[in-house]
Amino acid sequence: GLVRSPLGTTALQVVARTIIVWMVCYGFPATTAPSAAYVALLASWAAADAVRYAYLALNLHGKAPAALVRLRYSMFYPLYPVGIASEFWLLYLAVEPARRVSPALPPLFYLCLGLYVPGSYIMYTYMIKQRRKTLSKLDKSQ
Repeated sequence: GLVRSPLGTTALQVVARTIIVWMVCYGFPATTAPSAAYVALLASWAAADAVRYAYLALNLHGKAPAALVRLRYSMFYPLYPVGIASEFWLLYLAVEPARRVSPALPPLFYLCLGLYVPGSYIMYTYMIKQRRKTLSKLDKSQ
């Protein structure tokens, strides 16, 4: 496949980010941009992605240093809750302005909000399993 991760977890992350970026932040910047959650979201996404892509680029050639591997599979512990809570709050903030755009948007946003708890659990536990598996291999190789 295109990615090594299961399609479900990859799709969940891509769909969630697409909704947050295009439907929420881009769609309702007057509501979302002033929020502290917006800054927290950008910081958590930027930190996670900087480490993730550095790891992926170096790992293509088998050259990812052990410290970067550990960072890649440990940073999600603080960053996922911050990112998820920020996404949730920004989505919640966008409900009322969305009501003025289309009566179909608030129910869609509420549906997305309802999916955050199970979706977050799936993503977080997936990363815990990946961390255990990857760091176990790393520890055995050192």
